[in-house]
Amino acid sequence: MDTMNLFLHVRKEYFDLIKSGKKTREYRKANDYWLKRLGSGNIERVIICEGYPKKGDTDRILEFPWRGYTLTSVLHKEFGPDPIFSFAIKLER
Repeated sequence: MDTMNLFLHVRKEYFDLIKSGKKTREYRKANDYWLKRLGSGNIERVIICEGYPKKGDTDRILEFPWRGYTLTSVLHKEFGPDPIFSFAIKLER
């Protein structure tokens, strides 16, 4: 089975928090789309991109080894005023 990279595009405010080490999880809504992508079993690395950087713009890209995820309830401004279940993707070196 071929391995793949999981690309996650985030806003600058979250990218900076991840880069500084203050944010160690990236959240995606728990739905069929993300379940299929995260449950494929062949992810090798997580690539965090600030927006959609141009080719060669390595300052806006962070790489992490795949450490899995947990399913959690989260209250997050990006997901609305109510808590939702989400996949908390681990961003650990």
